[in-house]
Amino acid sequence: MLTISTPPEQRVLLPNISWQLYESLLGELGNKRSTRIAYHQGQLEIMVPLPEHENRNRLIDRLIVTLIEELNLEYNPFGSMTIKKRKKADGKEPDSCYYIQNEALVRGRTELDFAQDPPPDLALEIYFTSSSLNQFDLYADLYQKFGGTTDEASSFINCKMANMPSAIFPGLSQYYRLQKLTNLSIALKPQAQPQQCENSGNG
Repeated sequence: MLTISTPPEQRVLLPNISWQLYESLLGELGNKRSTRIAYHQGQLEIMVPLPEHENRNRLIDRLIVTLIEELNLEYNPFGSMTIKKRKKADGKEPDSCYYIQNEALVRGRTELDFAQDPPPDLALEIYFTSSSLNQFDLYADLYQKFGGTTDEASSFINCKMANMPSAIFPGLSQYYRLQKLTNLSIALKPQAQPQQCENSGNG
């Protein structure tokens, strides 16, 4: 019997794409889709998450929400909404994202303008295959206005769960091993960075 192994996600990179074409593509595809589209300095990447990817996304999303609620924090989840800035020629759709510190600024709103509004306080990326885009630079551009310099604006962190401080997320390492997750990346504000995680250039 022939067995064919299919990766949990599929990626296609298109070079030399204008911002206008990127925005037209977003408009044509609409919001009711499973694909994730990222745009960075003329390069457009389309990622198609398959069931294993989405299963991991939902599991980690539930964990994040549980932790936020246990800490009695106000939050607003925005799923995989498009975060884009024309001035920076960058756009990104995380697997999941959340407003926590800035929740009051987006409460009750259904449309956001990231030329004025802050990006989510936490963005979740789960990946099984490497992205062809530099995710650190992409997130740094999106967060720059709200975090200072480009280097300080955002961190794209490749977290091995065994290295996550137990004081921040107790029990997370065990959860990680049980679910057999291989890669988890999160973009978050500088003041909220967990320790002992390594910066990742490519997601």
